[in-house]
Amino acid sequence: MNGWRRFLAMVWWFPLVPVVVYIALFYLFLTLFIRCLFTISPMLVVGNGPLVGPVTEFALAFAAIAAMWLVFRFFEKRTLHLSGFDTNKAGVDLAVGFVLGLVLVAFVVMFDLVCGVYKFAGFNAGFNPIATLVILFFAALTEEVIFRGCIFQLCEKRLGVWPAFAITCLLFGLAHMLNDVHGATVGGKLLGCISLMLEAGIVLNAAFLVRRTLWLPVGLHWAWNFFEGPIFGMPVSGTSLGTPMMIAHLQGPDVLTGGYFGPEGSVAGVVSGTVGGALMLWYALRKGNVSENNETPQN
Repeated sequence: MNGWRRFLAMVWWFPLVPVVVYIALFYLFLTLFIRCLFTISPMLVVGNGPLVGPVTEFALAFAAIAAMWLVFRFFEKRTLHLSGFDTNKAGVDLAVGFVLGLVLVAFVVMFDLVCGVYKFAGFNAGFNPIATLVILFFAALTEEVIFRGCIFQLCEKRLGVWPAFAITCLLFGLAHMLNDVHGATVGGKLLGCISLMLEAGIVLNAAFLVRRTLWLPVGLHWAWNFFEGPIFGMPVSGTSLGTPMMIAHLQGPDVLTGGYFGPEGSVAGVVSGTVGGALMLWYALRKGNVSENNETPQN
């Protein structure tokens, strides 16, 4: 029996194993939760009703957190509180992250305005941000739980902080190959995903390391998507998020507009994310929050 336990412990220590187990549990919980919702009310998960988007994103976030709790509680012997869900820091970190996301997107918009590629056409008087804010919050929470909450920390424990940093950047970028970017070639999507590895991967990983909570990267991720798409009217990772507050389009060379992928595939997006990420990483290093398994980060 002891021999089998040692063998299973060795298998579990291989980084790919807990990551695959987590993803499998995520899809299992998602399927079960969607089926429960469908049993309660089919209109919650099908059709074009106003609740479909928020409920779908909530289901994804619920599944991501439930799978994370199971893996960390029973296999990693680690609480969610110590793995990024420090509720004492939630409000402040969300707010700070949200402001940081706005600043990064504002830099991209200003750069595009100066270069003459951001073409503003008017305002949408009927714009209502409430449903979009809710949807994008849960979308950001889901991705941050998966990548910073689980993949980063599982890899960090086994390989160290810098290999985990690189792996998470790589996987986060490649995951966006699943996006339906209308009109883009495979090469164009891949170039956009590589840009995301550099900008979003770096800045979101760095945001996690600043205080080792998920709330700061969630706030940043949330604001980035909200201001980039619904407010300033640009594609978000090649995806349109409906009629925005500001009617605008990007016109010019792909290096400035990001092509079909949008600003995240442009030079402005890469500079904004990587420079912002580098500054936050410097701050995290200065505070001593980059060391592996740091369970008592400095504020």
